Parts: sequence; C-alpha cells; structure tokens
Amino acid sequence: MGQLGDAFHNYHEVYNSFPTYAYGSNISPTGYPYLSWRVYLLPFLGYTNLFNQFHLNESWDSPHNLSLLDEMPEIYRSRDLPVGTNLTGFQVLAGVDAYYQAQLTDSTVHPDSTVHGPSLAQNTDGGESTLLVLETQASQAVEWTRPDGDIPFDLAHPLDNIDLTGLKNVPADGLLALMVDGSVRNIRPSISAQDFAALATWKQGEVIDASQQSRSFFDVGGTIFPSFNEFNDGFLALRYIGLALHSFHDIFGGFPVRSDAPSYFDASGNPNLSWRVHLLPFLGEQNLYFQFHLDEPWNSPHNLPLLDKMPEIFLSRGLSAGTNLTGFQFVSGPEAYLNDSTHSPDIDDVLDGIAYTIGVIETPPELAVPWSKPDDFPFNPSDPFGSIRALIGDFITVMMLDGSALAIAPQIDPDTAAAMMTWAGGDPYFYDSRSLTPQIQLTDSSSILFRIETDVADLGSTTYPAELLKTFTIKNTGSQPLVISSVQLPDGFTLVTPLNTIAPGASAPFTIRLDGSVGGNFGGLVTINSNVPDQPSLKFTIEGTVDSPLSLALSNSSIGENLPAGTVVGTFSTTDPNPGGTFLYSLVSGIGSNDNSLFTIDSAGRLKPSISFDYEAHSTYSIRTRTTREGGGPALEQTFIVSVIDLNEAPLLNNAGTPTLDSIRSNMPPQANPGTLVSDIIARMAPNGGITDPDAGNLQGIAINGLIGAATGTWQFSIDGGAVWSNINTTGNFDARLLAADTLTRIRYVPNPGFIGEVKIAFVAWDRSSGVNGGVVSVNNRGSSTPYSLNYEYASLVVLPPVPSSIGVWRAGKFYLDANANFTWNNTAGGDQFFSFGSTSDTPLVGDWNGDGITDIGVWRSGKFYLDANGNHIWNNAAGGDALISFGSTTDLPISGDWNGDGKTDIGTFRAGKFYLDANGNGKWDGTTGGDQYVSFGTTGDLPVIGDWNGDGISDIGIFRNGRFYLDANGNRIWNNIAGGDTYFNFGTSGDKPVAGDWNGDGKFDVGVVRMGTFYLDANGNRAWNNTTGGDLKFTFGSATDIPLVGIWQLPSSAPLPAGSLPPTSLDVNFSLTTVPPSMTPIPNRQPDDATLASLLTPTRRKSPL
Repeated sequence: MGQLGDAFHNYHEVYNSFPTYAYGSNISPTGYPYLSWRVYLLPFLGYTNLFNQFHLNESWDSPHNLSLLDEMPEIYRSRDLPVGTNLTGFQVLAGVDAYYQAQLTDSTVHPDSTVHGPSLAQNTDGGESTLLVLETQASQAVEWTRPDGDIPFDLAHPLDNIDLTGLKNVPADGLLALMVDGSVRNIRPSISAQDFAALATWKQGEVIDASQQSRSFFDVGGTIFPSFNEFNDGFLALRYIGLALHSFHDIFGGFPVRSDAPSYFDASGNPNLSWRVHLLPFLGEQNLYFQFHLDEPWNSPHNLPLLDKMPEIFLSRGLSAGTNLTGFQFVSGPEAYLNDSTHSPDIDDVLDGIAYTIGVIETPPELAVPWSKPDDFPFNPSDPFGSIRALIGDFITVMMLDGSALAIAPQIDPDTAAAMMTWAGGDPYFYDSRSLTPQIQLTDSSSILFRIETDVADLGSTTYPAELLKTFTIKNTGSQPLVISSVQLPDGFTLVTPLNTIAPGASAPFTIRLDGSVGGNFGGLVTINSNVPDQPSLKFTIEGTVDSPLSLALSNSSIGENLPAGTVVGTFSTTDPNPGGTFLYSLVSGIGSNDNSLFTIDSAGRLKPSISFDYEAHSTYSIRTRTTREGGGPALEQTFIVSVIDLNEAPLLNNAGTPTLDSIRSNMPPQANPGTLVSDIIARMAPNGGITDPDAGNLQGIAINGLIGAATGTWQFSIDGGAVWSNINTTGNFDARLLAADTLTRIRYVPNPGFIGEVKIAFVAWDRSSGVNGGVVSVNNRGSSTPYSLNYEYASLVVLPPVPSSIGVWRAGKFYLDANANFTWNNTAGGDQFFSFGSTSDTPLVGDWNGDGITDIGVWRSGKFYLDANGNHIWNNAAGGDALISFGSTTDLPISGDWNGDGKTDIGTFRAGKFYLDANGNGKWDGTTGGDQYVSFGTTGDLPVIGDWNGDGISDIGIFRNGRFYLDANGNRIWNNIAGGDTYFNFGTSGDKPVAGDWNGDGKFDVGVVRMGTFYLDANGNRAWNNTTGGDLKFTFGSATDIPLVGIWQLPSSAPLPAGSLPPTSLDVNFSLTTVPPSMTPIPNRQPDDATLASLLTPTRRKSPL
C-alpha cells in the first residue's frame, strides 16, 4: 500500500493529476481510457518494460492486451488471493463524489490529454482525511487491467457496494486503506455509513480523522505529542530494523540467527554473534558484514576490533555518537525471542499476531550492550519492563514484530506489558500510543484564576462553583426605596459593582472579586448596610477554598509554511493541582485575538490552521485561548503567538514558452561556438513562460535532466565564461546537471561533423538554495520544499547547414571579397568587402587564423607569412595581435588548412611535389618528430589544392595538373589510387586556376577552376562539369590576372544585393609592408605527366628531408 501511495504521488508530480490519464487515441469512443489506472501506474512502480508492452489504444480485453493479463505484478496481489492470480482487490471508490475521472477542461494539466483523474487541488477535505485506494476482500477482486473494475460509490448508500462479510473489529482484520496523503490506515468494518462517506468524498467538507477509525497511530516523520519530536530518529531506526528483519525472514524463513548454519553457534548452542550482525547486509552494511568471522565469538581477537565500527542505525536514545553500545535489543526468553542452534524464531511462532507482539525494545543507556555481543533484554513475566520503568520517565519505544514502532507508557499495567511481550500466550493486546498523556511544564503564570466554592448561608445554603468574579442579586421586597450606604467584605475581596438605591420590587446585582492575596481555606461575612434606620443589615457568609493557580500551555507554537489546512500546530494542556477533570479549549476575543479566525481547536485540544500559511505573506499570528474545566470551574485566558517557519519553496516553472539556445552552424569550429548563457535561456521563456519563485531573493538556475542529440554531438557547459568546457553527461532525473543563471555559465552543443537538425535539453528550475553550480544531483523528488520545480521545460537548438563558401580575388595588394555571397561585386556599400593588405608582388592566402568561423586574410612574401590574426583586416604587427611567421623558402608556394581539426587554419608550403604542414599549429617547423608533417603528393609544377574532401573537419590535400584534380579523398595524406579511396578526375584545362570550397553547404569541399576571371564551380559535387542547367555554377568575378580566393567572409545575415562589376583597379586604401622586400617567385606552370606523378608518390620519395 505504501508503494502504491508513492507511485500515485510520483505520477501526480509528472501529470498534475492521479490516473486515469490518457493521450490522443488512447481513449475509447466513450471518452474513457481503455485500461485501468493500475496499468498507467506501472512505470512508477518499476515496471516500465511491462507498461511498454501494452497497446494503450486498445481495450483491456483485446487479443494483445489480454495476453498480458497474467503478467500482473505481485504488488497488486491483495488479501486472500493466491500467487499467480490476475485478480486484484486494490480498487478506488469510483464516482462523481469520490475518485472521479473527467473530461479535461484545464489545458494546463496536459495539452495532449483528454481524460484525467482527480488532482490534489480538487481534494479540499484534506489528504489525511480522504480515501484513495481500498483493499477489498477476495470476493470483490477484479482483473487488474480492467478499467471499470473499481468500487462504484453512491453517496446515498456509501457502504452498499463493499463486502464486509466476515470482517471483525480487530486491527488485523479491518479494511486496509490508502489515503490521499500516502498514509495507510486500517478502517474498522463497523464504521458508520456517515463516517465512511466523509472519508470517501473529496470535497464535501466533512473532514474526519481517519486515525480514529484505524489501528495506525504513527507514521514515519509524524508527531503524536511534542516529546516525540526529540526521538523521531529512534522511531525511524526501529522501523528500518523492522524492514531489515522482515527482509531477512523472507530469504531465510526466520529471524536471525539461522539455525541451519551450525558454525554460527558455540558448543552450548548459543549464537557467536548478535542478530544485529547478521542483519547488516539488509541495512546496507554488506562490507562490514563480510569482515566478521561468523564462526568465532563476538570477542575473538578478530571480531573484537570490529566492535568500534557499529553502524549509526544501532545508535539508540541517550547514547553518544562513536559508542559501540546499543539499546536496541530483542525481548528474549522462553516465551519470547529465543534463538539457539536448534531453532530460528519465525513468524509462525507468533500465535498472538505480529501486530500485537513486541519484538525489539529500546533500552536506556544504563542497559545498553555491546552491539555485536549476543545479549538482549531478558523477559520477566512478573516485571516485564524491569528497571526500564525507573530509568525512563516519559515513554518506552518498541518495535512490534510487524515492523511498526510504538511508544509505551512506563506506567502500563504489568499484565498488559507481559501480554505484549509473549509470542504465543493467547492474549493479544493492541496498544494505542495516542493514549499517552504529554507532561507539559508550566510556561506562563501571568494570569491567575481561582476557584471559589461558596456556601451562602444567609441566602439559602447554596453551594456552587465560582471564578474570580462572583455576582449576587439583591431584591428590594419592601414598599420604600432601599438606599445602600456601605458594603463590608472579607479580606481578599473587592467590590466591583457599587450598590446605590434599589427601587421597591426591583433587583440589583453586585459583583465581588477575589484578588488572590489569600490562599487555602478562607471565609468571611458580607454585610450590606442601608441608610434606613429601621432597615437591618443584610448579612451572609462566604466559605470555601482558594485553589492554586491554573496554567495553560501549547506544546508547539510554530508551523512550517505551505502545510495544508488542518495540520496540527500543537496541543493545548492545562496544569491543574486539583486531581481529575477534563479541560475544554476555545478561541475567545480579547487582547491578542487578532488572528483567531485563521485557527480552530478540535475536541482533543489540538490547534490547527484553517488555511495554509505563507511565510513571505505573514510570519506570525496571534490568538487568544480560553481553558475551562468541563462542567464548570476555573478558567484562564492567554495569548499565544504562532510562528510560521520559513521553508524553502520550490521555484515555479511555467512551460508555456518556447526557450531556445543560439543556433549554430554544422562543422563550426569549437572556438567559434561560444554557447548560450543560461540566463538567456530562462529569459527566452517569456512572454508565455518563465521561472518565478515564491521565496523573495532566491537566485535562478536550471537542472538539466534530459538531453536530445547526445548521439549526434556533445552537450557541454562552462561556468567560467567559456574558458573551460566540460561535458554535461546527463541521463535523467537521478543525475541532473546544475547550472546557474549568471554572467558566466553557458551551455553549448558541439555537433558531430556533418550533423544538421534540431536538438534539445530538458530542464527543471533550480532556486540555488542548495547544490553547487556545475554539480550533479537527483531531481527525482521535485516541488514542495525542494530546490527544483515540479514542471519541466525543453529548450531547443538548431544546427544549421554549414555556411557555403564564397569567393573573392586579390589584385595588386588588394582583397575584393564577395562578402554577401551572391557571386557578384556589389561594392562595399552593397555588402561586399575591400581591403588593402600587402603589396603588388605578394602572394595572397586566406584562413580562419583565430577559429571564429570567419575567414581572415594574409599574404606570403619571401618565406614569411603575414597573417591578419586579429581579424580586423589591418596589419597591426605581432604586438597588435597579428602574426608574422617564417616558414619555408622564397620559392615555395604558400598553403593553408586545418591540418589537425582544431577549428583554426594552420599554414604550410608546397615545394616540388611535397607538402610541408605545420600540423601542430605552433607557427614553426618542428620536423615530423615535433608534430609537423611533410608529404610527397605530386611533382614540381603541380598546383596544390586544399579542401575537406570527406567532411571530417580536417583539411585534406590534392593537386591540380593540366586540367585534372588528384585528391587525397580518404584523408590519409598518401596517394592510394581510386581503389584505395582517393580520386582523380578531369575538370577544366591546362592554365586554369584551381579553387576548392563548400559550394552547396553539405560540409564537404568541392572543386572548381577560374579561367580569365570566370569561376566554374562543381556546385552539385559530382566532380564533373554539368553546366548551370545541371546544378553547377558559372559567373564572372574579377579579371584574368586576378588571383582567386575562397572563404567565409561573414556569417549570412542579409539577402543578396544587385550585381555590379568589379572595378579594374581600386584606390580606396593604399597599404604596403615596406619593411619586407616586395619580391616573390611566380607560381610555376609546369605540369608533369602521370608517370612522373606516380614516381613521386613512392615511399622513398616521401621520406626525403625538408
């Protein structure tokens, strides 16, 4: 039942309602689901695989779904049903007034659903007072997948559809019920129809205490009376020990120690080690368990050093951390727990019922024993609790053999205690801890009341109780006015209401007050004198007792915020020296009663709020309470301040928005991918969505609990503004990545080469009240007072196709770049770019020197590279961020490419058929042993061609000879012929200038040639010229003597502009590197034949030194 409760609430956290719940076509034509709520609960009970086997859009008895009927999980097997059954008695009370599934009208629950079960918001009667699931008898069991197999609830006849035949009003034979708040109750079968209806209905306003109908009196984490708060840990420990004992029993058929292991006992048949040692594997202490020698006594040289490793679970009340003693002991003896080598005690021995029999008792520190020693608390039938009574003054904690924890009053009758300790005495006794009376000390004596029992002899000998004030009535029975001249009172009394003239036949009250200056027995004469000479004085005597003062206390005066209405704040108690009697409590007007309307006091004196408090709205409330003795007597009024405890409130995530991360381009180098600030992702949830927090001042962040796109790239995060990136590696709710919304924390996606598409992150809001930025936590438990929102959201990122390559030309020290990528010259006003960089005799080259995704310019002069490394198209020298590199000799041909795949373009040279590549990217030649490369590929006269032929993000090499391209298509920088993965093909003719670029944005470089200022580009990538009608490109840009360039001059942002003609010369800027000689060897035109090329590709030629 408890597991079902957890599953119901986990389901509610995801879907904002309880099941039944269906999507789209998964409902029948009648508008209701095809399958039971028990099927929809499977993923939350650990049966995801079974859930995925169901066809949710088919009825429960369809041929496919019916085949799964016999796969019912054991958790659904209810009372008296055999193993292997497909029937269950776990059913909800189905009806409009109870558990009601309805057509959705609130799209916030789920936009794709049409039917939902009830939600917590609809349960206005309170979760602790409302039935969720009832365990019926076997006679009412139904097929577990059947959606209409629940108990029909009729408010007019609430019990008519429940079989109560044979059930008795004993705790072990009641109706087991799961409440909406997750607690489990055992309902008395004799419950009245009215009370059962109050428990079954969700919002009728009849709030009833289910515990009064149940044998359950203590839930983990709950409080029965204030002093229990101090010992919650002990109760939890006892319950965990109880679970472990039952797990042991499930496996071995008895409680420890196992009698089927003779080596565990000494020669006398007594255990070597305590049952506590044998329980270790079931308490998560397997490693410690395996350190023990089970066939040796507890104090053997080997086992004794393990005494100081006692697990914290065995630390009992009153003992300090680090001790090796424990008070958790079995009640042992011939009539109780008795373990020897001939018999392991088991449940079958407990004829009195495990719910009525004490198993483990928590003894005081004076009776604690070494935890591994097989010592326990001896059972003495004549004095069951022995010296515990004197050593523990408030209550004794015990674990019943059903695993529950109880608090026993020390003053319990010995016969009752003995009945609870014996296993088979034939005297089962159920003990209810709620009968314990809290001992509350006097906290406030500022207001003092007295009880006065008064014998008014002269007025008829009437004895009656009175309070501090007492009013008498005097009637003038004469015919003349009665003028009162004076009133004489005993010591300690004061006249409150003065007496004046009383008309004939009239009556007049007068009130006296006892001022508290006297105590104990008192007496005195009251004399009322008249000014009429013949009128005698009226005299009567007051005799009685002045009691000691009452005191009123509240066991607890604080409550956590956001707790539901009806949560107990504390319990009122009255200290009265007079024995006996019952006191009543009520809220009264007066000083300090400002907030009385927000509270109620029930018949047990428990103070409860009528609303849920919000600390941020109001942190303290003032009430005035009155206590009186039932039947009359003393009274006391007192003001109390109730404080609201500020608890963390989960942030609220509205997932109606569409947050996004900044889009990126496929094959973008990491250096050009700065990612997106987490704060920007949250900001982009607006205007429809967003994150808010009820707690003022809380910070914002997200917890990533899901990744879409992990197979096509890598999600990364940085908490230092992008200086260091780490992989997110998130798999789900149990290892969510925490990321703060600040000025430094960023997220990015690094796609695999060639990937294009949409990826997403799933996240919940994080209020940063706990956890660290960049850390990993579980967010499986969300909402309420956790740092994580109940709702989650997706943020998407689009990986766009790579930016297609554009072209440009270099003429006499000037770069003309087609920056708007329309293959025409539009001048700088039209979106293109023009820069002077270098002199007429230089050789131009381009590359992404800084890895920002944009191609930069440079020139080669006399063995030196002049690179615009800072990307501002101006020469600033090395001190200004540019680069001057000596590499190669004057007659080499300069080349550039990303040789190592780091996203930055590196340099190289081509000399007589050999490529010299700065493969380690440090701007100098280090030889092959230092990480650089030289490759024989081609011969003297060939023209080098560089491009990423296979789309792996690394530049490959090739040559152009006499109208034919030879490309290292497999990227191993060796010529392997077509059969080995390389390629050659004709494109152009002798004298053409080869170019290479990604013309179509598919991530792979294609070839082209430039002839007399006209570009011929293989735009369809089939390595053949198909004319423009076949998908290739042809256009004119520049003149016959210009040197063609290829690059991405800027990221696309605007539409192409109208075409214009490139000017024959340009005078915009005149810039030259005057410090470098303007000499440069022209590009050779020699083209060796195929035989020469083959000879230059032999292994011996490839090994020639630089």
